Amino acid sequence: MGRMKEVYMEIVERDFNGDHDAHIQALAKQSCEEFSYMQDTPCPNCLNRSLHRNETEAVCEVCAQEFIYVGKALRFK
Repeated sequence: MGRMKEVYMEIVERDFNGDHDAHIQALAKQSCEEFSYMQDTPCPNCLNRSLHRNETEAVCEVCAQEFIYVGKALRFK
């Protein structure tokens, strides 16, 4: 195992007291929080105001339609 990987594993063990499940949960929470709630833009598919978006994609909570941003335009994925 490389030295950098050993150092990374030591840091993770120190930060999470050796509990790898807590580390995985923190990573999952971080990735889930990448999508922010958009109240001002209605879903083009069902017209409900329930879009969650990150920098390049959006997902509707009601109809589960996925979208992608092309510039400022919202396109079906």
